[in-house]
Amino acid sequence: MGLDVEQEDGYAQRRREYVEHQYRRAQFILASAQTQYQALHSTCAATAAQLAQAKYRVTRAHEQLEDILSTLEFLEDQHLSAVALSRVG
Repeated sequence: MGLDVEQEDGYAQRRREYVEHQYRRAQFILASAQTQYQALHSTCAATAAQLAQAKYRVTRAHEQLEDILSTLEFLEDQHLSAVALSRVG
C-alpha cells in the first residue's frame, strides 16, 4: 500500500511541475502578445485587421493563462484533500 501512495505522490508532483511549467510559458506568451499589440498600436502603419488580430492573441493568451491557473488550483485542492483523507484514514 505504501508503494502505491508513493507512486501517486510522484505522479502528482510531476503533474504539478508540468502545469507550473505551462503556466510560466503562458505568462511569457501573454507578455509577448501584449508587447506585439503595443508595438502595433504605436505604429501609424498598422491596419485595423492587424490590431484586431494582435488584440485577439492577447485575449487568447490571457484565457489560456486563466485556464492553467484554474488547473493549478484544482491540483492544489486535490492535494489538500488527499492529505486530509490520509490523516483521517
